Amino acid sequence: MAISRVGSSTTFQNREERSKMETGAPAGTLATDVILVQPYVEVNAKPISITSGTSITAQKQVSTLWRTGAFWLPGTVSTIVVTWEGSETKGCTCLIETWRGINITSPIASVNAFQEAAATEVTINSLERKFAPSFELITGVNGTLAEFLKETPSGWSRDSGNSPYLIHRAFTATGASGTQVVKSNTAAAQVYLRFAWQPAPSLPTPARTARNFLLRR
Repeated sequence: MAISRVGSSTTFQNREERSKMETGAPAGTLATDVILVQPYVEVNAKPISITSGTSITAQKQVSTLWRTGAFWLPGTVSTIVVTWEGSETKGCTCLIETWRGINITSPIASVNAFQEAAATEVTINSLERKFAPSFELITGVNGTLAEFLKETPSGWSRDSGNSPYLIHRAFTATGASGTQVVKSNTAAAQVYLRFAWQPAPSLPTPARTARNFLLRR
């Protein structure tokens, strides 16, 4: 099965003040899909957790301003619940997407650590592509609701809105991806994550026998 994004991405809450975030899985999500969630919590947030979620990489705290993380969930999860230690009321939001054709037991093929920057032009580190064909993704988040990504880089598709945002592209060969420049409308603190999906294992081809040859006729 080819990898594909299901429907459109969702940015949930838009920085409303609350002590947790709770929402349903994106429409059309199947049990064999993988859900990607990237939450953002303002101020000096405590570690974030998601019910039934597995961290893609270590969370990132930006000074005393905000914290972000990235998680994957199995498509069997119907309600996404994002919490943080202490359950304090914070401004918060999260990006949610569903992807199909992913290995549901080990969906992340390769991932870089969160990369922090404060510039209008940032060079995202190269990623090692271990499986092909597949998709690689870059997420970007900063501390403002204003338009963040200045322009979608050539060869990439943009999925979501302001912050967090996500861009993705397909690739057909393994090896180093090379660096990628992204341009921002602000030089305020920003954090990027780059990773690649591991495709679902291919189904074995049935043996060709005289009996099933005749059955196909």
